[in-house]
Amino acid sequence: MKLLEIFEEEISNESTNYFILDSGQHQRDVDFESYEWKTSINNRLSVGDLFIYRRPQKMSARKEFMFFGVGKVGTISGNDHVEATIKKPHPFVNPILQSDVADFKWTWKERGNSWEHFWNQYGINQISREDFLNLLEMANEDYDADYDGEAVRADSQIADQDYSVEDSRAFSPSRPWQAAWSRRVKDAYGYQCAVCDLALPIFLVGSHIIPVKDKEHVNKRKDPANGICLCTIHDKAFDEGYFTISDEYKIVLSDQAKIDSVLWGYLERFQGKLVRRPNKFKPDRKS
Repeated sequence: MKLLEIFEEEISNESTNYFILDSGQHQRDVDFESYEWKTSINNRLSVGDLFIYRRPQKMSARKEFMFFGVGKVGTISGNDHVEATIKKPHPFVNPILQSDVADFKWTWKERGNSWEHFWNQYGINQISREDFLNLLEMANEDYDADYDGEAVRADSQIADQDYSVEDSRAFSPSRPWQAAWSRRVKDAYGYQCAVCDLALPIFLVGSHIIPVKDKEHVNKRKDPANGICLCTIHDKAFDEGYFTISDEYKIVLSDQAKIDSVLWGYLERFQGKLVRRPNKFKPDRKS
């Protein structure tokens, strides 16, 4: 289903308000699970309101902000310092990048010539219904409540450093845990290929270093450090053994890559190049 269909009931309710919530702004926030704030600073968020998550520039490996998911405000508990559960969580298939909204026509506020002073420093921005709908249109992919719910639970396990995946789940046709793991890996690399720096999210994947089929390392299957962000071409070449990565994090091409002159001509330029390494979840040399 499309997101506009999933949230059709809430959107048709005239009392629904719409927000952009900054991720990691408050100590106890857990993306897609809970969000906290002080009502003495912001008393507008209510049960049933809809929001889009934003990762601020200062917290992004890409050095620009991005919108990465949508949800609904659930039960709110507490007095001044309150905490809300998150209902109907849906991470975006691909994030909406700062560059994607360079020409976005906001109706809730005039942006001016820069983003300076545009976002509320407290991390909660109330936007118009029109702005919310237009942003959802930009994340216009197919979503599934059960699949996304499992992916969110897997993401929570990764946050708690539970990286193991049982064989029954590792090889199932639908692998929500891998979607959550892949998002973590791509986010750590700032949504850029570690080899060629391609930065269009639709061409990027989280690629396992120790393969999922390796049953001696079940506790590494969900570990983001056992992953590298690659474009689809380099992911396939890496998976098929056309190149490896040395202990010094350099590209090493195999003779197998010479099987096709076009492929060799493309890969040869990366021979000996240092791959991009993230600040968080850097690949283990022992892998």
